[in-house]
Order: sequence, then C-alpha cells, then structure tokens
Amino acid sequence: MRDRLSGLISELGQKLDDTDPLWLAFGLNEPGAINLPDSADGLVLTAGAAGTVLAHWSNSSRATRYRVFKQIDGVDAIPVNINTVTDSDATLTAQPSGKTLKVYVIAANDAGQAAPSDTVQIVVP
Repeated sequence: MRDRLSGLISELGQKLDDTDPLWLAFGLNEPGAINLPDSADGLVLTAGAAGTVLAHWSNSSRATRYRVFKQIDGVDAIPVNINTVTDSDATLTAQPSGKTLKVYVIAANDAGQAAPSDTVQIVVP
C-alpha cells in the first residue's frame, strides 16, 4: 500500500503544479503551499464526568479548524476522526469508562493540514 501511494504522489508531482488545488482533492497538501498552519501543541486531556474527557491545546497560527482523533485501546484498530472544531478544545463524550483513550489533534486550514500533535492518553473516568 505504501509503495502504491508513493507512486501516486510521484505521478501527481509529474502532472500537477505545486499549488494545483487537485492535490487537496486527493487528500494531500499542496507541495507549494506556504500558508499551512503550525502543529497544535500542548494537548492536555482532563477527566470529566463518567465517560467524558476534556481536550485542550494551544491555538495554532493560521489554523481555521482542528481535527480531533481518538483511539481506544482494545476497541479501535486505528485512530478515528471524531470531530472537527474551530476552537482549541473539545469534549469527548460517551467514551467507555476504564479504557485507555489516546488522542491527537491536527490543525488545518484551506491550504492543507499540519503534522499531528503529540498523542496523549488518559484512562476514561
């Protein structure tokens, strides 16, 4: 799979200009994009009421939205995008109590998205 995706990206690089919006249609950042947001930093998870976790991070320059991903140990095979928010916090509800929840955030704007934040984990109350 990795080889095929690398081949696709290479072929797109031969066919598309570095700022062609078709890069975004393929779910990729434009190679020539200079206005990408900075990565979200300082992600902190706090236990809330039963089954609730509060996530907060620092605002990223040039970010207009944040994609919040979660993975529950023993439940989710891969991280799942559970929410997209415009503020630098999110409330994750209906999480299974007693399970380890891993979360990371990706800052994004119309030019593309930044690298993911560090992954932080908490045991769900």
